[in-house]
Amino acid sequence: MLPPTFPSLLGLLVQAIQGPRLENATDKKLFVFCKSVSQETLKKVVDDLLTQDRGIICIGLIVKTLISLYGEENAAIVEKKVLLDMYIKYFLITKVKKSSWALQRSAPVLKYAVDSSAFTATLMPALQKSILRSPEIAMEV
Repeated sequence: MLPPTFPSLLGLLVQAIQGPRLENATDKKLFVFCKSVSQETLKKVVDDLLTQDRGIICIGLIVKTLISLYGEENAAIVEKKVLLDMYIKYFLITKVKKSSWALQRSAPVLKYAVDSSAFTATLMPALQKSILRSPEIAMEV
């Protein structure tokens, strides 16, 4: 059983690593972690990460790991719409520019959560709104 503070610590840890050597080590540790815990435990961790402001980065790494382990069909730990809404909130509807590192690490979430209907119904209107609100930030994303 994982301690209740585990998701918070995991989110902070992933946010702090911004070097290639540490990223590789983290990818390996997440691979072992995702392989060793049950899907229920993983869902609890992801649900806790969804409540964190910067949890999208860690969720992106977990989604990437699950896709490499089980394939895209079996990597469903959270609804795609929830992930897409979190991505939009954190990266698009913001007034503060996010780092390119955070964008790169969250890319698996976008690849996993967006299909053609989600793009036209959710992502495109958010992009248009973001361009009107803060064009210099929206153009980076």
